[in-house]
Amino acid sequence: WVLGLYVVSFIFSYVQGWVLNGAVQKSIYQMRREVAAKLDRLPLSYYDKQARGEVLSRVTNDIDNVSQTLQQTLSQLLNSLLMVIGVLIMMFWISPILALVALVSVPIAMLVVSVIGKRSQKLFAQNWKSTGELNAHIEEAFTGHSLVKVFGRQKEVEAEFQVRNQELYKAGFGAQFISGIIMPVMFLVGNLNYVVIAVVGGLWVASGRMNIGDVQAFIQYSRQFTQPLTQVASMANLLQSGVASAERVFELLDSGEMSEEPSGELKVSRGEVVFDHVGFSYKPEQPLIQDLSLTAKPGQTVAIVGPSGAGKTTLVNLIMRFYDLQKGRILIDGVDIASAPRGEVRGNIGMVLQDTWLFGGTIRDNIAYGR
Repeated sequence: WVLGLYVVSFIFSYVQGWVLNGAVQKSIYQMRREVAAKLDRLPLSYYDKQARGEVLSRVTNDIDNVSQTLQQTLSQLLNSLLMVIGVLIMMFWISPILALVALVSVPIAMLVVSVIGKRSQKLFAQNWKSTGELNAHIEEAFTGHSLVKVFGRQKEVEAEFQVRNQELYKAGFGAQFISGIIMPVMFLVGNLNYVVIAVVGGLWVASGRMNIGDVQAFIQYSRQFTQPLTQVASMANLLQSGVASAERVFELLDSGEMSEEPSGELKVSRGEVVFDHVGFSYKPEQPLIQDLSLTAKPGQTVAIVGPSGAGKTTLVNLIMRFYDLQKGRILIDGVDIASAPRGEVRGNIGMVLQDTWLFGGTIRDNIAYGR
């Protein structure tokens, strides 16, 4: 019978590992798919406000941290829950009164975990935020490494790295230290629970109300009862770190998307561009373009001249529908570009930027991508 029980236990453990790992990996797989699809639906304004390294950190570091948290805690949480239920049944079967005494430690433990957890949760959120900011700085410094060299900005870049690295160190140390307090506190609560049960059980044995064997068995069960709670407490830092990363991923998934694509058509034959009482600003509190009207006739070459920040690039962004207007409309050959799909609008316009965009691959691949 014992051999059979061990064989059955092995089979169930194998099935549990297979099912839980499959569920975790499928969930992370689906999360990555949703994030990748979301990045294609986000407007250009989102990327203008977010550093690329910060976005990359959410897509890679935070999702990996969620995956690691689920893998390391899900099976143990399930085992701990089943252990607590089974041990509670045996404890109430032996002595309902002593079982109620043992349960007093549960609300105390929950109170301790909640108080400490609230403090450490904020630090874990700051920890992953600092990680994203550090990654953003590194990505920007490496991408523009040639510019950093040309203008002799190495010391400034290194100083900025040291500041952000120090912030990450402080947040990480604080989060791990405070969450690490939970486990020794749980040990203390479990030991106090053990002492109370031993004293009450000893008095009952002395008075003849209970057998010493039942007390000994109950003490063993009480130790097994507090053990899962202590294990869960020991995983608090992992769980809180995973929750902080999940919040950052969900924040990305909840970001506002581009407006729905209209079903109109844009067939350019002449190439007349008209700005009709256009109003636009990147931030509502900072007006930029107010009631602008202009016409670029077919065959004309029109130059927009002005200092940096005057809105020259903004006009191009509006024509390409990288941003939507707040007021007015833009017409191409009499058709409002807001009534046509973005791909159709951009497919009829040639846009040459100061910076070149090249992707990995051959020249042929880049030309084909551009077309």
